[in-house]
Amino acid sequence: MAKKYLTREDSIKYLNEAFYGHLATVHNNQPYLVPVNYVYH
Repeated sequence: MAKKYLTREDSIKYLNEAFYGHLATVHNNQPYLVPVNYVYH
């Protein structure tokens, strides 16, 4: 799967529109996903 990069403007837009997200990675060919809450100022 190709990497997809967000522009700074898109990143700020997404951060301002929500208060939670998901942080994901892969270890030993298995996905690992953690829900996160945040506040963007």
